[in-house]
Amino acid sequence: MKARRSTSTETSIAEEIQQTRGFASRGEEATVALLRTASMLDHHLERLAQDHGITLQQYNVLRILRGEGGPLPIMTIGERLVQPTPGTSRLITRLEKQGLIERHHGSDDRRQVLIVITRLGRQRVAALTPAIEAFDEACLGTLAEECLQGLLTTLDRLRANIRQFSADPPAPAETARSRRR
Repeated sequence: MKARRSTSTETSIAEEIQQTRGFASRGEEATVALLRTASMLDHHLERLAQDHGITLQQYNVLRILRGEGGPLPIMTIGERLVQPTPGTSRLITRLEKQGLIERHHGSDDRRQVLIVITRLGRQRVAALTPAIEAFDEACLGTLAEECLQGLLTTLDRLRANIRQFSADPPAPAETARSRRR
């Protein structure tokens, strides 16, 4: 992706949400900026998916199956979702009703249900993918390759920190103490 000049007006997160007082920390500001950005991405991508008769979560399932190139168990699909949901089975059922996926039983274990993308499912992904790629280019095409790599590295590190925190959250007293430092 070649960087091009941005034509939009950039605003700080504080200006965008009309925050009248400063943030408690740069970390809080970054968290709010990430949440706002994720919300904007989700909203726009959801609209693109809906223009093609599916939800963003359903597109994600179809994208996973297309990329795999073969059948996958429902649990594996659920683990690979960009936005994990406890309702993976419902997503699969809706896609099946639309004829975008099929359920097959495993040859070794008939109890195992494997999901396969259909020709119609591949067509739906193929129809939506150019719109998503154009959106990606419009949003990220202004960033130099080094900037994109830095963003990806930072996001990887942030997700690792979140996983670590989730696995071993500090006690409430430790959290309050660390804020006072």
